[in-house]
Amino acid sequence: APNHKIYLTHIKYSLDVINEPNEPGSLSDFESNAISLENNTAKLGLPTFMQTFFLRELIVENTCFGDETHFFLENNFDTVSWNFGDPNSGSNTAVGENPTHIFSAPGSYQVTYQGTIGNQVQSFTKDVIISETPIAYSILDLAECPNQDGEAFFDTSGITNQIINHQQNAVVDYYDENGEALPVPLPNPLLSTTQKITARISNVNNNQCFDETTFH
Repeated sequence: APNHKIYLTHIKYSLDVINEPNEPGSLSDFESNAISLENNTAKLGLPTFMQTFFLRELIVENTCFGDETHFFLENNFDTVSWNFGDPNSGSNTAVGENPTHIFSAPGSYQVTYQGTIGNQVQSFTKDVIISETPIAYSILDLAECPNQDGEAFFDTSGITNQIINHQQNAVVDYYDENGEALPVPLPNPLLSTTQKITARISNVNNNQCFDETTFH
């Protein structure tokens, strides 16, 4: 059934139910006479339910604010209609298995989609979180006098705070010229030759929402 339970009937005034059909033995939680049919009798069995409705995996990509969010269904429905739970967007509905939508603001949205196969219709919902992309504020290049080996000690104490600039839910990572991760926080002082460092600031709840700046 749509609630993932199995219902059984005999010629009687009630239905049996298996509450956890994927569990073995007694863990399946079988209940005899679980649902009363009152003065009615079940004789010819129960209506069939299309198993395809159980295969309703929804893949959501691009969930940063401002992105065009893509929805991909693994089902092969005859028709699919969508409500993105975003009335402020001005374009809150769509049809088809793989729609896109640009959400009007960061936040959590309850996306509803209704699939049809033949004459059977089933609705599903999925919570989609749209995360804000933080801004990587630029900083001035660091300058120190090098030693005879071309190395110098650089003061990194204020770099992270300058890049974040009071933004909430943000974290900063650092990478060298070869894309290798540097320690976080940066050592202070930092012994280094002249090099370009990339600072990536990302949303702590979604590391795909990021911005970058560089300094030397």
